[in-house]
Amino acid sequence: MAQQLEQFITLRYEFGGYTDSEGEISVRKFPQTWGHLLDILCKKCDKQRFGAVIFFRGDHKRLTSSFDHGDVFNNAKLWVFKEEDVNFSFYEPPPVTKEGNIGFIWRFYDQDCQSIYFEVDLEGSWEAAKKEFADRKGIPVEQLAFYIQGIMLGYCSDRIDQMDPEHGGEIMVFYQCQRQTGSEMRAFMRGQE
Repeated sequence: MAQQLEQFITLRYEFGGYTDSEGEISVRKFPQTWGHLLDILCKKCDKQRFGAVIFFRGDHKRLTSSFDHGDVFNNAKLWVFKEEDVNFSFYEPPPVTKEGNIGFIWRFYDQDCQSIYFEVDLEGSWEAAKKEFADRKGIPVEQLAFYIQGIMLGYCSDRIDQMDPEHGGEIMVFYQCQRQTGSEMRAFMRGQE
């Protein structure tokens, strides 16, 4: 009887909000949980596990949930943050240029990890603000996931001022791709290289 081979997958990772560490790690696809993966990464990189959170492909992962081949593919990238860095921004913003506006630092966790600052109308909708960011980047807004203080900004038309945001707060932006086919995965990875 042939011995069944273990299935492994290579993931790229980066720690944000720490002294930055990045690299790649090979892990078994099954039956690990995201919490188990976080244990491995923190041990490998000598980082503190307590209070750490994972974002993967636009999703804030529950550490008790498992991951499978439908969600995880070779060479995909995950981000690990300190929980306090997700919930608070340390950016000192300039004063608003127009009364009734609010400014955010939009930090895009792609390969370049660039940030931009721009103002939006407090009485405007989150959908309009997200679309403005996506248009500036030239990326369809449907391909992006947005978080403010660890809360995902879903598909809503709610006014910005209803969340009582702080001027200079950080919006975390990630690529979002759900359960892709093989050809879509290859196209997605080519776009990230």
